[in-house]
Amino acid sequence: MYLESLQIQNVRNIGNAQLTLSPHLNLITGVNGAGKTSLLEAIHILSTGYSFRTREVKKVIQYENENVLVSGNVVNPALSERAKRLAIQKDRAGNTEIRIDREKQSKLSLLSRQLPCVSIDTNSIELVEGGPSIRRKVLDWGMFHVEHSYLELLTQYKKAHGQKYQLLKTGVNNANLNQLDHWNKVLVGLAEKIDTLREAYCDAISVVYQDIHSNVFSKADTTQLIFYRGWNHNKYDSLLECLNQNKEQEITRRSCLWGPHRADFTILYEGVEAKEICSRGQKKLVLYGVRLAQIRYMLEKTGYSPVVLLDDLPAELDKHNQHKVLKFLRDFECQSFITSIESLTSLQDMDLAQMDVKMFHVEHGTIT
Repeated sequence: MYLESLQIQNVRNIGNAQLTLSPHLNLITGVNGAGKTSLLEAIHILSTGYSFRTREVKKVIQYENENVLVSGNVVNPALSERAKRLAIQKDRAGNTEIRIDREKQSKLSLLSRQLPCVSIDTNSIELVEGGPSIRRKVLDWGMFHVEHSYLELLTQYKKAHGQKYQLLKTGVNNANLNQLDHWNKVLVGLAEKIDTLREAYCDAISVVYQDIHSNVFSKADTTQLIFYRGWNHNKYDSLLECLNQNKEQEITRRSCLWGPHRADFTILYEGVEAKEICSRGQKKLVLYGVRLAQIRYMLEKTGYSPVVLLDDLPAELDKHNQHKVLKFLRDFECQSFITSIESLTSLQDMDLAQMDVKMFHVEHGTIT
């Protein structure tokens, strides 16, 4: 899957740009502040409806303009279909208009299906260092793209969780205790399916991740992903047992304390949590290992890969590991967009000559 063309209007300092893209490597160069990352943000907006740097659209819209507009043609060779035209417009008031082949759509998930996208930037290290919500989002992204029933399950769970949360916030007493029991049973039924899918996915990614850690980055250390369901399944036979035995605690704290909304996965490095033992450089390799594992697994399961956005790759990895990442993307035929302040000549030792490369230079928001 790849973007054939891209049109950008009013994304930060990019006023207007029309690009014809390489299906493989697109290298974007320019000095700091020129607008390189803004180009990647535009692609991310077309895929997800928001920038990977912020969810506040006002921060992305170019000064004195009222909206951003991003559009492009997406090709999926695995389906042998004609290119699909995607477009999204967002304004300062928070209104969003989505079109696929010029027909209005109501769900951002429809864009994400057509243009899956993985972004790695300086803040992505939070996958290793940050809290569970970040890893849950990464987990949900992977599940969304390889298991089509997952989104509906998760949507149903979130709705039921919202009902239970409102009940707890209002206050549970003898008169409405049966309502809490009802929502617990509804949540448990959905949670069992979600947990099964997430755990199988996490186990599969762990195997691919170890292979990439060993064979792509040539590391002998043992690495592993361990899934946590959001409740202690070693202590309780089921989530329902956990909720029933701790009902008073949830009532007292007026919060939903156990379930898939608290899920996480631990990244182990030589048997110890990576965030506790790894250096900054090692954490970057762990980050890349996890995301590349998701890319490879998605390709194996669906026949196509996401678009990959790497912001300032030379600053994130040393040249040896940059070469490894580029070789991975070349071998798996992923379309990638890589920003760098360096020119192509300084990256020639990374086998770029063996790839279908397009070069873009950004200066004061103008792309050539």
